[in-house]
Amino acid sequence: MANSSMLVNAGEMAAALAIVVPKARAKTAKPYPVTITYAKSVAAITEAQYGLRSQQLSATGKWAGRMQVDGRRLRKVFEALPADGQVELTAAASELVIVAGKTQIRMPRLDLDGGIEQVPIPRDPRHQGKVEVPPDPVGKRVELADTWTFSARVPMPQHRDPEDKK
Repeated sequence: MANSSMLVNAGEMAAALAIVVPKARAKTAKPYPVTITYAKSVAAITEAQYGLRSQQLSATGKWAGRMQVDGRRLRKVFEALPADGQVELTAAASELVIVAGKTQIRMPRLDLDGGIEQVPIPRDPRHQGKVEVPPDPVGKRVELADTWTFSARVPMPQHRDPEDKK
């Protein structure tokens, strides 16, 4: 793959990564792969496995195809950069190169062996199918002396005890 690069705003990229990539809860958190794509001056960052979260931001440059990197590391990098600066992302054969001013950071690619293909969310194994609601009983015989299961007697003034009338 020929080198391709694009320029993005560091603040926009950090905001997009904050939505797409959850914060690591432990120091040894698993990698969270994200896919970076570019088309018509719009860069897209998407969660790689299921595509649950995605954000778009404006960018300039030329970027061929897609690239997958660890989103947690990428988020840490962009949170540390000044928000008003321009950052150049360059896709090399085996890594993503991030250049901000005099700073250069290299991140390994996760898609060297084909990467992660997006699949639909797996079905919950606890789900057993449609919920069956029994039909209303239409042939029930109604008894004449059918009563409520609670007392519906409302106290009226004429029903009071004579001692209470005083």
